[in-house]
Amino acid sequence: DLPSLDHPFPHVEEATIAAIISHTFNPYHLFKLDPCHHEKQQKKTLQLIGSSLEIASDETALKDFKDLTSLMVPLMVYFEIIVHYAPPSSAGELSKLFFRYSSHLHKVALEYIWSPVVNYHVHFFLHRQQEMRRGYYDFWAKQDSELASEHLHPYRK
Repeated sequence: DLPSLDHPFPHVEEATIAAIISHTFNPYHLFKLDPCHHEKQQKKTLQLIGSSLEIASDETALKDFKDLTSLMVPLMVYFEIIVHYAPPSSAGELSKLFFRYSSHLHKVALEYIWSPVVNYHVHFFLHRQQEMRRGYYDFWAKQDSELASEHLHPYRK
């Protein structure tokens, strides 16, 4: 249960926290967890569709992940929220799993072109969410060779 007004993540909406802890959070919205996001909140991306301008789809929000830092800052907030609301007996183990994935993501970012790294991360994230909904968290600490083959290996620096 979320505390009413003073939860430890004042820059994150309660509905967003609820989506995170129920493992239904949209990974394209990860940028919203960046504490600096509120300063940029009014910024919308327009794209030309046919002959009209429309607000860009969620997928174009990936532009908000210009580099590793712009992805890691909100991802750490995401992990922090999960650990905070986890049973105390599992918080330590969850932290280790998330640290391992963070380390893996850093290594991947050094070896591969950035936009495929973001694409790989989103797919990895979606797979882990499906598992977390069933109570399995361990795969955050494991490399996904199938996803890497599809999204990373062709894009080595």
